[in-house]
Amino acid sequence: MFFIILTILFSSVLCHEKDYYEESYDEETKLTKISHYFPVNRKHNRRQLLSHFWDNYTWYKTTPNLKITIGDCHNLSNINWSSILTDVIYHWNNVPENQNGTGEIYTPTNVSFLQTTCETAMIKSYNNDYGDTNWLGRATIFINSNGYVVDAISKVNEYYSLTTNQWQHVLCQEIGHGFPLDHQSEDGSDLNTCMDYDMYHTNKYPNKHDVYLLDSLYGNTTKNISVNTNNSSNCDYIDSIFMIILIVGLSMSIILLSYFLYCFIKICCIKNEPIYEPRSFTIDLEGF
Repeated sequence: MFFIILTILFSSVLCHEKDYYEESYDEETKLTKISHYFPVNRKHNRRQLLSHFWDNYTWYKTTPNLKITIGDCHNLSNINWSSILTDVIYHWNNVPENQNGTGEIYTPTNVSFLQTTCETAMIKSYNNDYGDTNWLGRATIFINSNGYVVDAISKVNEYYSLTTNQWQHVLCQEIGHGFPLDHQSEDGSDLNTCMDYDMYHTNKYPNKHDVYLLDSLYGNTTKNISVNTNNSSNCDYIDSIFMIILIVGLSMSIILLSYFLYCFIKICCIKNEPIYEPRSFTIDLEGF
């Protein structure tokens, strides 16, 4: 029983279905549509993510140095989204060690990000009042039959009120999903990156670990080859290990339960057996 409980606890903490996630398939375009949400009311859980990639997905590299374009599709607003987007893109190309912009600067290898007009962009960034949707931001990627990203959309929902720095955290994360990277955490902890769910939404920039993830995806300089991280199998491997542990634990539990049941029945049978008085007899030796 201990093994079963331990397995359930580990599997729930280490490997789980990611929150705020939606997937569908469009028969007309033959594309898979996948969305991530930045929630208004984040679930309070202690679960950590093993993989910080967005499954196996990448943009297809047609040149050794991939340029991902990000379109300014924002509407007029009291928030200067164009300026925020410019700052976000700059700091995805030049990732600071600290969230105040100081310290060492980390630059992704063989991938860079350019701000362009909306129509021609690979990632299109929008803002609007989308209503009480319970999400501050939403990122959607479109996947073709080969598993490559062919289009991406980022949205921020002005129905809710945040500070400029908090909105930058949201926009930075939604743009990061378009690359496509996943969250570094979903438990509210501050990991010094806009790709976490810091409960105060105060991280405006990515961090060094995000650069490592980008290098893992696009660091291969070979033309026409996109690096396949096989990261979606991380949880598959973990699940397989836990399944083995679960089976072993279950088998041991069955054996132990069977043994205890045997002992219980044996004790009960001994208690219910009639007790016979010992017979005494004597041997007459004089007759021999």
